[in-house]
Amino acid sequence: QLSEDAHERSALALRVASALDASDDPVAQLEATRIWLAAGRIDSALALLDRSGRALLESGAAPELWRLLEPIKDSRLALWRLRAAVQLGERRALDTIGEVPPRGSAEDVLAWAGAMLARGAIDEALDTADRVASEALAAHVRFDAAILGVRAALARADLGAARSRLLAAEPCDGPSESLRNA
Repeated sequence: QLSEDAHERSALALRVASALDASDDPVAQLEATRIWLAAGRIDSALALLDRSGRALLESGAAPELWRLLEPIKDSRLALWRLRAAVQLGERRALDTIGEVPPRGSAEDVLAWAGAMLARGAIDEALDTADRVASEALAAHVRFDAAILGVRAALARADLGAARSRLLAAEPCDGPSESLRNA
């Protein structure tokens, strides 16, 4: 009877996670992520994060996402741990990041460069941001790389370079245009 009850609870939890996963609400998505991870459904959590993780981070959910991801050492979640750590400024997480940029998408490399900037490796972050900006095909990645270049120039206290980089950044949508013009 106990095993049957546990199986029913598990099945119910997965149905709830699936319903929450389909929501556009960040709180629901975080709860779906928690349930997927607790159930060992890393692929489901990763699919949700790949689809909605950027919006979750932009909504201010980095602390909650970090708490969910930090204890799970599955390498498939490394990029999302990195992104949450960078957004949060979590020094302990940033200290675990390797010195070599990850292989993978331009977004992965850009997330690593953001971590390097947060750790104080300004030149490395700037060089990587410039490389990503020149090689990326996606407009939003080029814009994000340009903004990282602005942040690196500001970290150097080079206001002229920061201004030039900001003016050269090509917005890819309304929010990025608002960010550039702020």
